[in-house]
Amino acid sequence: MIDGKRRAQGDPNFYLNLVGSDVLTIQPLTEVPMAQAVKPTALVVENDEMQRTLVSMLLEEGEMYVIQCDSAEAAVHVLDQSGGRLSIILTDVELAGTMDGIELACIARQRFPDLHIIVTSDTPRIRRLPDGTIFMAKPWSASDILLEARAVRS
Repeated sequence: MIDGKRRAQGDPNFYLNLVGSDVLTIQPLTEVPMAQAVKPTALVVENDEMQRTLVSMLLEEGEMYVIQCDSAEAAVHVLDQSGGRLSIILTDVELAGTMDGIELACIARQRFPDLHIIVTSDTPRIRRLPDGTIFMAKPWSASDILLEARAVRS
């Protein structure tokens, strides 16, 4: 894993799935001929493994590459390494670690003002979200996620 982690950090043809501080998988980005469009990349930050997997599968169905994290700290690492390649972040408010999804949204908005950010929660919003951030209450439908994926691709 250590060699793979170093390889992925330095190689733009690979991306990481992070849960906690561990690399779950290192997945190759497929080579695409110059004439074809490159798939957008989504960052899914959710501490519930089943929901994270479901959202990831939906976004992959929407023709996106997906990076998964269970904490905002891991997601900030992804932003540091690959933030310029991300098209969308979908984060829950409640996350593993000390930082929540709203703090993550603020960091992402500050670093990447044009990034499409969705914050989701099963409890009402208490704090203000960064300008341009979408709030999606749980339970959301699969079509809601797919519509957001399509909006990023167009």
